[in-house]
Amino acid sequence: MSGIWKIIIRNLSYQKLRTALTLLGIVIGIAAITSMVTIGNALESSISEQFEKIGTDKIIITPGSPTSFGFSSAAFSTEKLK
Repeated sequence: MSGIWKIIIRNLSYQKLRTALTLLGIVIGIAAITSMVTIGNALESSISEQFEKIGTDKIIITPGSPTSFGFSSAAFSTEKLK
């Protein structure tokens, strides 16, 4: 097994630029995935927190017709359920 490691190290040392660029690509990929997971978890926590603030005894009803981007945000209101 030690002979294989010697061959690996020798080949990596012959092509230093390719090795460095490959390592850089791996590091950037790991950082991007870690960042996306972190941002996703933060957004999920933020949205859950906002739903908890609204409460489970309320419903949001929006009058009017939808716009091209969804419902108008000015029409939102909350009414407490009885």
